[in-house]
Amino acid sequence: YWESEVDSASVKLAREYYEKGLFIEDKGCIGVDLEPYKLGFCMLLKTDGNGLYATKDIELARRKFQDYHIEKNLYVVDKRQEHHFKQVFKVLELMGFENAKKCQHLQYDFVELPDGAMSSRKGNIIPLQSLIEEMVKMIKEQYLARYVNEWSAEEIEKTAQTVAKGAIKYGMTRIDPAKKIVFDMKEWLKLDGESGPYIQYSFARINSMVNKLGAPKSNEMKIEVQQEKDLVAALMNFHHTVQQATEQFRPSILTAYLYDLSRSFNGFYAECPVGSSEEPTRSSRLMLSKATAQTLKKGLELLGIEAPERM
Repeated sequence: YWESEVDSASVKLAREYYEKGLFIEDKGCIGVDLEPYKLGFCMLLKTDGNGLYATKDIELARRKFQDYHIEKNLYVVDKRQEHHFKQVFKVLELMGFENAKKCQHLQYDFVELPDGAMSSRKGNIIPLQSLIEEMVKMIKEQYLARYVNEWSAEEIEKTAQTVAKGAIKYGMTRIDPAKKIVFDMKEWLKLDGESGPYIQYSFARINSMVNKLGAPKSNEMKIEVQQEKDLVAALMNFHHTVQQATEQFRPSILTAYLYDLSRSFNGFYAECPVGSSEEPTRSSRLMLSKATAQTLKKGLELLGIEAPERM
């Protein structure tokens, strides 16, 4: 929907409900008295007859209810608009829209630097493209320089871009939306901490091993040591985790799972030799490794993050 589509229609809707008696006039303005709900007065038409953001949001919601069979109507807007949306949702409810209860404000807080908030006054605002370029440069220098004589320039560039964007997406989604996000480039690019590159590197490492060892020679699963049991338990929890993250609109649940799964695999890999084990243990551990790689890749995909084949 375009804002221009709902502009005049929202004013018309406000006047219609004023004539019905649901909306009232107060000091020349038209709105809704929400004091009984401790939400103040929701102004919908100013003294000059023009609408406000709340007016447009109400008409927009009405159109969504009319045009679609919605299961959930989400508003991803910063937390400072919390009161605004509480008013809008309450007005929709008072107007008789059953779907008002399906409306939800998904709040998010600001992204800050370690030394505080970004502002034009401080001159520390970082445009996204400049940030990606700086991160790509750092990734090439610190992680990919050793592959200069092995990989093509195109693959190095693509991998660096993938890791940089993955670091940003993972860093943004691993924090609950209503909490402040502190951007620290070195922390977000670490290969040994709770970061996107750590998950990507874990996948690439497993993927490389699986490709090197080839297909399992047996389909028999032989789970004996604790690290194997822990890894199986973690893998079995994937679908429940995705469902939980979806129902609660909290991608941080999934990011935490992927980090824990990566750590679980690394603990398994350190204690359970794969290639040098005898059959059927070798094939069993190889299948576990392959399942872990597939799960990490799918989890990253759900977060909008690409998993590089090697890194």
